[in-house]
Amino acid sequence: MENTFTPRQELEDSAYYTLAEAYSKGYARSLLQGFDTMSDEELHALISSACTVIDQNIQEEQDAIAHNLAKFRKHVDVCIDHGASDYATALRWMTQTETFRDSQCIEHWVWQQGILFSDKGKEIMSDLKAVYNVH
Repeated sequence: MENTFTPRQELEDSAYYTLAEAYSKGYARSLLQGFDTMSDEELHALISSACTVIDQNIQEEQDAIAHNLAKFRKHVDVCIDHGASDYATALRWMTQTETFRDSQCIEHWVWQQGILFSDKGKEIMSDLKAVYNVH
């Protein structure tokens, strides 16, 4: 079946989904009723503004992950400086107060470090699973 949306409907859809991504679905819904009174140029400006916010949000998230990874690496280094023989031992020291019953517990701990949603966070999860023999 072919797409039966008009260019205007596609523009309004784009505005809705871009606003939802930038802010929230609730905010996008609150503006939805006003889309029909906006010109195409106003909708394009709204989309452009929301895209800028999305880019800023992505950058802030990446900066936060980089900061948290640096903190994590520093904590590992401190453990090694204080006598941990290797990375695995440092991980055990860092998590000695934790009870990892399953992989979800490990995932939660990595999330608490603010690094879960990064490639390094996934690697650390795998490392912890190996250290604690959790599958």
